[in-house]
Amino acid sequence: MEFVEAFVAACLRARNVRQDVIDDVVARWLTEWWRLETSAGPGPTSDGPPVETRDAPTGTEGGPENAGRSLVGRREALRGFAEVLDALTVTRTYQCLAIVGDPGVGKTRLLDELAAMAARRHAMVLRGRVGEFEQELPLAAMVDALDGRLEGRQAWVRDRLGAASLRLLATLFPSLSDAIEDDALTDVDFGASVRYRLYRAIRRLLEELARPSGLALLLDDVHWTDNDSAELLAHLLRRPPRGPVLIAIAYRPAQVSPALARLVGAQLGPDRVVTVRPFTPAESREFLGSRVGGDDFRRLHEASGGVPLYLEALARMGVTEPVPAHGETAPEPPGVPPAATTALERELDGVSPDASLVARAAAIVSDEFDVPLVAVAAGMDERAVVAALDEMAARDIVRPVGAGGRFRFRHPLVRSVVHHRAAPAWRLSAHARIAAHLERVGAPVTVRAHHVAHSGRFGDEAAVATLTEASAVIAANAPASAAHLLTRALELTGPRDDATGRRPDLLLRLAELQMSAGHLAEGGDAARRVLESLPDDDHVRRTRALFVLTMIERLLGRPQESRRLLLDGLRHGTDRQADANVRLRLRLVADDLYRGEPEAAETILRTLPEDAPSWDTALRLEVAAIRPMAAFAARRVADAARHIAAAERVLAAACADHPPERLPLKSLSWLVWTELFMGRFGGALRHLDQSLTMARATGQTLAHTVMLTAMTRAYAMLGRLPEGAAVAEEATRQADAAESRQLRVIALAQRCLVAASAGDDRTALRLADQAVADAEDGGEWWAVQAYFARATALIHAGLLEPGVDAVTRVHGGDELPLDQTSLLSCCELAAHAEAERGRWAASRRWARRAARFAHPELRTNAGFVHLACAHALRGTAPVASALRARTAAEIFTGTGQRVEIGRARLRAAAGHLDAGERARAREELAHAAEIFAVCGARSLHAEALRRLMTLG
Repeated sequence: MEFVEAFVAACLRARNVRQDVIDDVVARWLTEWWRLETSAGPGPTSDGPPVETRDAPTGTEGGPENAGRSLVGRREALRGFAEVLDALTVTRTYQCLAIVGDPGVGKTRLLDELAAMAARRHAMVLRGRVGEFEQELPLAAMVDALDGRLEGRQAWVRDRLGAASLRLLATLFPSLSDAIEDDALTDVDFGASVRYRLYRAIRRLLEELARPSGLALLLDDVHWTDNDSAELLAHLLRRPPRGPVLIAIAYRPAQVSPALARLVGAQLGPDRVVTVRPFTPAESREFLGSRVGGDDFRRLHEASGGVPLYLEALARMGVTEPVPAHGETAPEPPGVPPAATTALERELDGVSPDASLVARAAAIVSDEFDVPLVAVAAGMDERAVVAALDEMAARDIVRPVGAGGRFRFRHPLVRSVVHHRAAPAWRLSAHARIAAHLERVGAPVTVRAHHVAHSGRFGDEAAVATLTEASAVIAANAPASAAHLLTRALELTGPRDDATGRRPDLLLRLAELQMSAGHLAEGGDAARRVLESLPDDDHVRRTRALFVLTMIERLLGRPQESRRLLLDGLRHGTDRQADANVRLRLRLVADDLYRGEPEAAETILRTLPEDAPSWDTALRLEVAAIRPMAAFAARRVADAARHIAAAERVLAAACADHPPERLPLKSLSWLVWTELFMGRFGGALRHLDQSLTMARATGQTLAHTVMLTAMTRAYAMLGRLPEGAAVAEEATRQADAAESRQLRVIALAQRCLVAASAGDDRTALRLADQAVADAEDGGEWWAVQAYFARATALIHAGLLEPGVDAVTRVHGGDELPLDQTSLLSCCELAAHAEAERGRWAASRRWARRAARFAHPELRTNAGFVHLACAHALRGTAPVASALRARTAAEIFTGTGQRVEIGRARLRAAAGHLDAGERARAREELAHAAEIFAVCGARSLHAEALRRLMTLG
């Protein structure tokens, strides 16, 4: 009945829950409680799978892993757990917790407590952990948590989620792998996004598992997760399951993915992030109890740093200061203090030889292990393994997990020490025995691949085939993990692979995967090795490799080298209309657009047909996506609009007929940027959302980064500044991770524009300086963006003279590769700066230049022209200035550019005030202040309020 009591207590704390609601919910829960109490026990129910828990402690002190020991301290954490579980119970909605702390500090212990508290509320508890030595396994934490629950439940999954979702989940969970061969699933349509649909299937699976009593999914050691697992967690944080689902993750802050840490900070409030700290001296004394005296206690506390795991290890072995280990030595595992390593090794030295061997075998198998597989790894009889595990369990080196005959080490750091004690050659043979056993029992190739990767030998064709097959299976869902497997396969290829040409194919696929995953330097190296290994007449594969290499060279900030490679490749190409050759020519079109040479880009595009029978969907989309920008840059706005419509048709057909992992999502950025520059914000945002979803779903990190920079600019133009700041930070991080100078400059520039509009002048100027430094006097569009951003930041910060100088540098020649939108913004800002300095003639010159650049068919252009003229007219014709500014505000209202609406109203207010029209000035200022408050434009909002106050 504790869950009912918890519910009522939570309602009383909330004070605003009606009594009839309390009565209704309590009645329903009492009915459900009686059904559970009178049911026959574990087994399928009419509402869902069994209600039993997996790995869920049942005692009040955290279950078998911590039996007999009460929890020391952590009262605030337990109070937070109770509040989260109360919310889960009362609202029956998704909840999330993060438990953060250094190694050995007690994160797993707190997860035990959380599991016990959730189990007492009759929630299903599922736990997963990522092992230090299985980091390359895709989505390992989710598989560890859910795979056992899904054993033998294919029919249940199909009934609840459908055949398509069962097939998707079967590619991930070994317990469902038989479904891949199910004839009833062969006609399922898998045309949509594999990765996105997999994430959605996992989310729906969690929702179904939560019926009827709730689900607590506890994931430990998340810092070891692969990139794809981090992405899945991010997906679940952004699009949480519906219903009573609690997801709790525990990780080390110094080792977790920065993106995941930032997302946790952004999505979870401070009351949902539990930071676990080392014990205070008083807590250490309570933890050790009476077994340690005063002086020894102080030394133990200092040697362990108050970390419970180290404190316990040192106390067990009577080690109070670092001393050299004796007996068998091994490299010290990372993250473990020498004194604790000494204590753990002494503890392991005290077991029998059989137990020592079984411990090493268990460390090789997995974070969680069972007797049969450990026996295979150790090469021992199962009865001997059972005896050894009993010996280690008695010494608390390993602990049983649930009732299924599985074990795990009492802490991951114990496993780490054991693993490091195993000799490298012995580890190789143990992995080989496991891989052979898994193949004999028909385990999926993705399960075998981990052990094959650690045991394969040079020239082992079977190992290469296994790793290649596993890489292909997971490539759509986990390109980074797929690249890891291919890298290992290449290490094992022998002379025969070179002779048959398989090695260049593997290298080419590796280069493509690494580029997609954002590993640019590694991808470039792989592409160069392909070119070095292929003969000159192998045009198809050489052209594919060149395409990858030239794109990577450009992204790394080496456009001249990229162009040289492009031109060299095109000179040696044969069929100009061959798909691979067309892609190289499209790369040259992109180069010309970056260089501000739209005529040259148009010349190349005119040699290409609208479509060709031999083109695949990806190439058709690449051609269609870049045509709008070429036409727009050549000032052919009507043609650009026609090409946008054509590109949308090609994109719709491509998404309907092909999975996103086969689509060139990065190429869609040309379409998106064209729509932004033409003021088609609705279409741009729609395509950005679509592209980002598909890029996340298919692991196309590079495309994701490119689209994030465009999304930042969209938010800046629309005045959605807090959203823009968050997206810009993520874009910069991803560009840094990819070591892409070009993407970093673009991301920093867009981030600077957002900060400038928000009034964060110091940050904007810092970002501008970073972008300019990275641009290195480059003359392409992406480099000039840095100077445009710097000019904007200077003028917004009130540094008018250097700001105008910066604009003049950007406008040093009318042929600079800057888009019309940025050029017009520069002209308007310079007109404003010169007007503020009383230099009316100079302001008029910038206004005239704006009118010359503007395209008459684009309303956004007209808005900037009217606002520039309003600045210039203020000194001589304030009424006309106000009228022009109000016209600009009306235009920007139509396009949704909120910051520009507010700035135009500020200028209109100044004109009205100069003309003596105080009431109209007050009205314009009130509108401007309201708009700036909504946008998050703090400095402009404060300026509008100051002007209002002066009017009384």
